[in-house]
Amino acid sequence: MQYQDFKSILLIYKKGTENISALAKIGMDLLESPYELSSILEHMLMRSMGCHYTEEGLEWISWFIYENEWGKKKWKGPLYYRDSEGNLVVSEEHNGHGAHDSKGRPVCYSIRSLYQYLQKSHLK
Repeated sequence: MQYQDFKSILLIYKKGTENISALAKIGMDLLESPYELSSILEHMLMRSMGCHYTEEGLEWISWFIYENEWGKKKWKGPLYYRDSEGNLVVSEEHNGHGAHDSKGRPVCYSIRSLYQYLQKSHLK
């Protein structure tokens, strides 16, 4: 998948979920009503991404969206990562990012970095 397509799919999904949230604020429940759309949008996202990325890659996409809040979450330290020998290391210097590769470099902190990580590590 090309980066522009990847980014476009994610941003369409983001806009859809933002619209559902905005409608909820004025009383239209599209999360749990008979007209629920949020899980349909998520299913469409994961099916389209699942054509290109592994199951673990899909978990990274979910993590980026929900846990990392589209790369906007302010992570507070200490954060942990695994060193080259597999030991868990506490690192104050990695504040600001919630995920790191085996060398301690931040990953999946933006749409572009998520794409690069998936292309490198989780292609089908």
